Amino acid sequence: MSSRTRFGVLGALTFAAAGAFAQVTQQGNVYLFRLHLTQGEKLNFRVPFSISGVGDTPMNLHFAMKLRVEKVTRTGTATIHAKIDSGTFALPGIDPKGGSFVVDNRGRVGDTGTSPVGFCVVYPRDPIAVGGTFVAPVASTMGGAGASTQATFKFIGFSGVGIHRVARFTFKVAGNKAPGGSVLVRTSDGVIEKYFTTFIAITSATDKPVSVTATFIRM
Repeated sequence: MSSRTRFGVLGALTFAAAGAFAQVTQQGNVYLFRLHLTQGEKLNFRVPFSISGVGDTPMNLHFAMKLRVEKVTRTGTATIHAKIDSGTFALPGIDPKGGSFVVDNRGRVGDTGTSPVGFCVVYPRDPIAVGGTFVAPVASTMGGAGASTQATFKFIGFSGVGIHRVARFTFKVAGNKAPGGSVLVRTSDGVIEKYFTTFIAITSATDKPVSVTATFIRM
């Protein structure tokens, strides 16, 4: 059955989190995934996505997201300011001046341990081997219906070198007709390098399913 993601939730598309205190580290044949940002650091993303099923032709949109790390505590909790440039497309409930959120070193936003609303994987507590899987909550922009929606992630392996060396994941959202997506995580800091997702959402205007394809690309 289709994920009951409301189309209006796409307005929160880019309020996401990535920040913390440790990087991706090897422990024998397993790897511990955490996040690593520094105060004052800036992260920029471009976000092309398309929506099919609303009209006769797909809607192709291009957003930009700018993140600034305001503070990182000794325990790895980061305060991040996010600002979204949506061009001429109005995002309901989004302050054009941006807003701030708090995230821990596993990618969990706030005090509830829920998923970030956009581009950061909620990493498992324990190290994981290549080929291993874990279950984590996913945000609406990853095809989830909300903070409680769960996805199964699979750690595929590594590719690339230097600053662009990445860990590769795939994920599948339970109850969604679309398969989920793929994620590349930069090993130097645990921040998303790129992710691609496709999922079925329900529009609040027509209560009919639409197909959403989104990509986050780190600049």
